[in-house]
Amino acid sequence: MRVHDEIKKCVGFITMQMADETFRLAGTFFFVWHETAARPMYYAVTAKHVIEGIRSKGLEKVYLRANAVDGRYGDFETDIDDWICHAEENVDIAILPSGPGMTELADQVVIGEALFADHEYINTNEVGAGDEVFIIGLFHQHHGRVKNLPIVRMGSIASMPDEEIHTGGVSREAYLIEARSIGGLSGSPVFVTLVGNRPISKTTIPNDQRVALLGLIYGHFDLPGHRIDEVVEDVEGRASVNVGIAIVTPITKLTEMFNDPRIERDERKRWPNS
Repeated sequence: MRVHDEIKKCVGFITMQMADETFRLAGTFFFVWHETAARPMYYAVTAKHVIEGIRSKGLEKVYLRANAVDGRYGDFETDIDDWICHAEENVDIAILPSGPGMTELADQVVIGEALFADHEYINTNEVGAGDEVFIIGLFHQHHGRVKNLPIVRMGSIASMPDEEIHTGGVSREAYLIEARSIGGLSGSPVFVTLVGNRPISKTTIPNDQRVALLGLIYGHFDLPGHRIDEVVEDVEGRASVNVGIAIVTPITKLTEMFNDPRIERDERKRWPNS
């Protein structure tokens, strides 16, 4: 499956500045936009455990490393307290309401809600086990010296979220995909692509509906047991062997956050006269 180069621009890398002023890579983020009655709202999205891993180090800033229009990357500073985590403990999503400013400075593709694989999309197109997926995100060993160089990994849906899985001491709704996840991919967008043989009733899917945002990478199952490595530790070099099944937080969990009162308060703070 060929992935268009343009879609790789939907991601950037999460970095943190250490005490010696060097930057370390911590995970992947992507931009989405949500249409409100007043205006489009823009958000940077990553895994909650990426943000909490940075917080656990006593750091107050989260940096978004994105390619600028001149072709070189820049680290955009954000306050860690401005990141809003999903209200439920077992949902691994954190978002930053960012407004359009940064997305205009960066050479970045922003994903609109029309591309989300919501319940209607899943049911209408009979998405299920065996459908192909691809992940775009950070490969720590080759991330780019001058500009971000995200990698693309391929896989397939191994299990639908018909029943919660138990990881990290909690039960959570998630897709399981046949793909080997690594630490830097935490927060990466996962796209489902409807190619090849489809159920007979769905053989005429329009081309613009064949790719949809399924969710974002939470982590992977490790051996032995079901331990999930925290991304900040993973990218600093701790090796582990996983069973080749990655855990994906459904994109519908992000949609839930758009109605969070904390998001509405943030919007009023940014545009007090609207």
